Amino acid sequence: MKKIKLAVLLIILSGSFISAQSKFGIGIGGTFVSPTGDFADLYKSGLGGSVALTYDLTNSMQLSLSSGYSQLSFNNDKINEMLNAFGLNVNVDVDSKLKLIPVMAGVKYFFTESDFKPYASAELGLHIIEISASSVKIAGGTYDAVDEESKTAAAWGIGAGFLYKIAPAISIDVNAKINGNNLEVGTNNSYSETGYSYSETSKSTMTFFTVSAGILFEI
Repeated sequence: MKKIKLAVLLIILSGSFISAQSKFGIGIGGTFVSPTGDFADLYKSGLGGSVALTYDLTNSMQLSLSSGYSQLSFNNDKINEMLNAFGLNVNVDVDSKLKLIPVMAGVKYFFTESDFKPYASAELGLHIIEISASSVKIAGGTYDAVDEESKTAAAWGIGAGFLYKIAPAISIDVNAKINGNNLEVGTNNSYSETGYSYSETSKSTMTFFTVSAGILFEI
């Protein structure tokens, strides 16, 4: 009889342990990144990926630690459009890449406890930004412009999405966010000729829009 009671107790404890463990999750996904504001004048949209560790604090609140990697290309079309607006009929092609590595801590609030769980989210953390350039083509001529720069900035993100459970321990995670950091980006255009000069400057902090889709595995 004591052995039976002990076995039942072990089963209950084991079930409780498994339940506690299922509070954790690992998420992986792909991300579309679209610069906004002055950032969009410098770089085009790009793609990336992310990984996250989650913890269900309550049935309606989930904490997360996440990181990712995205790469954007220089927006030569916009730069040439600006040059043409100044009356400069010259084609410029800058070979430059921007790599974005976010390291973020976040929280999600779920509005339901069903298999389909819409949520709002907020994140704080760091953006590690690496910019590299190799060459510049101007009017058919190619010039070396090898340079690299790396900066780290305080960052934030606000968004909304949903989790949809497709198996007992697997959910689809789809979300959209507006993201930003305290780095200042912009353009400074100057043009002059005999008897006439013009200058235009536009600057703002870096912001971009992301759409992500991935899978969350409970562990």
